[in-house]
Amino acid sequence: MEQEQWYWLLDFPDLGSDPVGNLIQEMNSENIERRWKAAWLLGHFNDKRAVDSLIEGLEYYHDDPKNGEGIIELNIVSAWALGRLKDEKAVDALISSLSNEHPDIRFVSAHSLAEIGDIKAIEPLKKALLIDEFGIYWIAGTYYSEGSDNPAVHHVFDFIDKNVIFSNDTSPTINALMKFGIQTEEIEAIMDSRPE
Repeated sequence: MEQEQWYWLLDFPDLGSDPVGNLIQEMNSENIERRWKAAWLLGHFNDKRAVDSLIEGLEYYHDDPKNGEGIIELNIVSAWALGRLKDEKAVDALISSLSNEHPDIRFVSAHSLAEIGDIKAIEPLKKALLIDEFGIYWIAGTYYSEGSDNPAVHHVFDFIDKNVIFSNDTSPTINALMKFGIQTEEIEAIMDSRPE
């Protein structure tokens, strides 16, 4: 495991001889924070058994505000972890997330699609570029992690902000398209065709 996995294994002291299997079980926890911490750790194991649970984490939605806290974190961390596992089974769910109302979910999903590298993501990424407001987002400088007093949220989202969303001055959607070999001229043409 890499350094950024941090110390959450201490939060899951009873993982036994099959930590991935037990973390997959944690993805069903009633406690959303435990779920996204488990998703974060699963992103550090190269074990495809986690893919189905992470897809569920990416797609999880609850319309009751009382039970909604932590769901965006679960969605974002699951999207990130799916990119780390690079399993094509996750492509359709990540493509669907390109139209999510939350920009961080869209950005991390675009990044993960590029990590997986399935060319069927190219056209959906081009379509996502039509609603990409990264320029406004970047100028605002609104790092997701800064809005939380939870040290766990701050640690993980500071990492995702710095290494995925704000890794350079370019939108993760544009970075993904460039990774697929789409030329700058075509990207600029798509951006110029966006409705005002």
